[in-house]
Amino acid sequence: MKPKRFALTPGEPAGIGPDLCLLLATQPQSHPLIAITNRDLLLERATQLGVTVNLIAVTPDAFPEQPAPAGSLYVWDTPLQARVVTGTLDKANAAFVLETLTRAAQGLSLIHI
Repeated sequence: MKPKRFALTPGEPAGIGPDLCLLLATQPQSHPLIAITNRDLLLERATQLGVTVNLIAVTPDAFPEQPAPAGSLYVWDTPLQARVVTGTLDKANAAFVLETLTRAAQGLSLIHI
């Protein structure tokens, strides 16, 4: 039986979704939680928020079977189309949002915030 894994997509990258991904990373998880987002976006947002997080790269060929420890987050790095300015929407990143949802649908249970 395959382990339960959950995909987490942040939605609009300039919104609160990346912040919520980081908040979830501070909590212990009962199942592997994979953030499908841009790694550099999370690092930049973590710096803005003063959050320390260990981002662990994953790919569809190597999804984790165990939850990441508290303070860590699995990330399937997804490219952005434009630079993100927190709080300022940019329609150029609409393709990023669609790509995160597409990737989440590739065999993972979906959680969208």
